[in-house]
Amino acid sequence: MIVSFVSRNLEERGKGSCAIVTDCSVDYGMARMGQVLMEALGIELMVFRELEDAERWLDGKEEREARAPSVEANQELQYGGE
Repeated sequence: MIVSFVSRNLEERGKGSCAIVTDCSVDYGMARMGQVLMEALGIELMVFRELEDAERWLDGKEEREARAPSVEANQELQYGGE
């Protein structure tokens, strides 16, 4: 249901990260399978058993993305000090 909802609303929602929190083992397993489907949509999905862990992961992603340098589409990346 979540994957279906997100795919229907992808244009409005945009791509990005998504966290699911559940303490039910069956729901946890189903959500893990949903990770594969969400990745196909370009959305990073992580499943957690604790809300605090999910919030920490989402907050950390926002901080890392804010610090990440942007690279222009036509700019070549230099690796290994070349």
